[in-house]
Amino acid sequence: SSSSSSSGTAGVEAAEAPAALASAAFSGVQQTSPLLNTSSCTSSHRWTVPVVTYGERLCGLRQVPKGLRYCRNFVSPEEEAELLRCIDGEGSTWMRQIRRAQQFFGLVYYQTSHAVPTLQPTADSDRSEQLGRPLQQLPEWFLERLHNTGAFKGVGPINQVQANEYLEDAGIGLHVEDPGAGAALATVSLLEPIQLTLQQAVLGKPKHKSLRDSEDYIKILLEPRSLVILQGESRNEYAHAIRQSRLVHLGNGKVLRRSSMYRRVSLTSRCIDLESR
Repeated sequence: SSSSSSSGTAGVEAAEAPAALASAAFSGVQQTSPLLNTSSCTSSHRWTVPVVTYGERLCGLRQVPKGLRYCRNFVSPEEEAELLRCIDGEGSTWMRQIRRAQQFFGLVYYQTSHAVPTLQPTADSDRSEQLGRPLQQLPEWFLERLHNTGAFKGVGPINQVQANEYLEDAGIGLHVEDPGAGAALATVSLLEPIQLTLQQAVLGKPKHKSLRDSEDYIKILLEPRSLVILQGESRNEYAHAIRQSRLVHLGNGKVLRRSSMYRRVSLTSRCIDLESR
């Protein structure tokens, strides 16, 4: 895996805004005060423009794929602490079969190349193997707020919230979510920032490793307590990953080094298709 471009901060800018501001051009190296979108994420949250890094040999336009939406401060510091108490406290069920620990609320289903049956039960598996912790154990406001974003409108109610724990330089390989994962993915980041790497897919799959260019990417900075939604083009026509890089470029010339104390927890919500998972 590789870190950001060799120029360090080159290519960092505010992304093109979604929805109402989609036609406006946003540029300027290391912009860290992105313009607000006029459309609302919820009654008290607004879609914002993420900080984006473009690879030096990006194939395609220097713009965020359609369907990607970002909301800074989707949860407050107090709400973040409440979510972490729920995840790490009494009843915690972290599974550590692979480097990234997982914990499931609702349906258990995880797309991985590792042969770990406990992470990939099917409709034929015992009922107890298909279900994680009850969704009702999450704070009541959490799922309601996610549904209020409209990301799952016409898709169905959220039936899975998957917690992932990233320690030190842990990452996740380049992949396109299975169709069974649903039409929308909504991820809330907690504790530490990370960059989400996007690369154009080919026929719904990542490019073969022999054809990949480490400088062909779009990186979205996911700040603590933020929400990112992938649907449409960004979900289906781009593969995404978190590279095993020690460095996280924050914009404005600042870089975070992922030390042995680094811990990021993410909560990804889906409406899993029961028939095609």
